Amino acid sequence: MHGLKIIIINIRFSMKFILSVFTFLLCISLFSRCQIENRPELWAVLTTGDIVAQNAHEIVSKEWGIKVEMKTGDVIDAILIEEVEKHNAKFWNYLKGKGIKDPENKYFLQVKNEQVRLENILKLVRGHRAVIEIYNSINKKDRIDYIEITKINEVKYKLYIYSFDVSEIEKEQKLELKLLVNISSNRIKIIP
Repeated sequence: MHGLKIIIINIRFSMKFILSVFTFLLCISLFSRCQIENRPELWAVLTTGDIVAQNAHEIVSKEWGIKVEMKTGDVIDAILIEEVEKHNAKFWNYLKGKGIKDPENKYFLQVKNEQVRLENILKLVRGHRAVIEIYNSINKKDRIDYIEITKINEVKYKLYIYSFDVSEIEKEQKLELKLLVNISSNRIKIIP
């Protein structure tokens, strides 16, 4: 009977310990999510379809560890630009408060440099035989292309070419081709 009492006490203690550890981990997870969601974000104004600027912002924002909200549209009016400028002024002040000197100029210089790289990559890629064939196929099927670019390091980028049917926009996009591009050697490798 005494041994059974010790086992029951050990089980209760183990359950309390497990519950405490689980609660602690849950609190850490929720806190870190709140930190990410409540962190200030930069707003970027882009015209619809500007894949170079969009990808450049996404690459640079990852390197900076910040969130970027893309504000896109066919028509960009003065009201939107004014809202974005007001919002971003708070964002830049937040970064200055974190000790970053001249964050706005540094960020946009990095975006501009990334855009130049991405434009050069797209020129190189669009001349590749496999890419030409994919684009011919996409056009014949009346589909729209979408390119996603991720930076691996200073000279290597991955390109994902997707297509989707405008008449069935709710359907998932189709991955047409994956490429690895080395900008220092101008080499393109198709990724299976």
